[in-house]
Amino acid sequence: MASTTTYPVLGPRALNRATLDRQLLLRRAPLTAEQAVGHLVGLQAQNTKPPYYALAARLDGFRPADLSGLMESRTVARIVTLRSTVHTHTARDAVALRGFVQAGAIDRELAQFRKGLAGVDLDRLAARSRALVEERPRTPKELREELL
Repeated sequence: MASTTTYPVLGPRALNRATLDRQLLLRRAPLTAEQAVGHLVGLQAQNTKPPYYALAARLDGFRPADLSGLMESRTVARIVTLRSTVHTHTARDAVALRGFVQAGAIDRELAQFRKGLAGVDLDRLAARSRALVEERPRTPKELREELL
């Protein structure tokens, strides 16, 4: 006869507290920015400032340079992933998540942009874009100005 194990059911308050704790929202955590981004599996980053605010609210001793340095070293990246929006992820998570969202959301979104790129040599555009971001970090506005 199979044994059945019962587990306690969390009440609404306990579930709420567990969720807040998992999201590092109950108290400032003694983690590095990289550890926190990995633990959270990404921070909403549609605009550039929210990941900085999110980490400042969650981490003990967080400095904006902590996250900027991780971005410059490519330890973390801002890419389109969850819900087809831009998030900040560790490089490892970015690579892993990209495969899950590529076929659906990203390809569908890129198809809309490609209509405006009719006649453009996409390989040349990709090479020029890569050269620009390899040279130094750039804002989307700077990239647009360089690529026009």
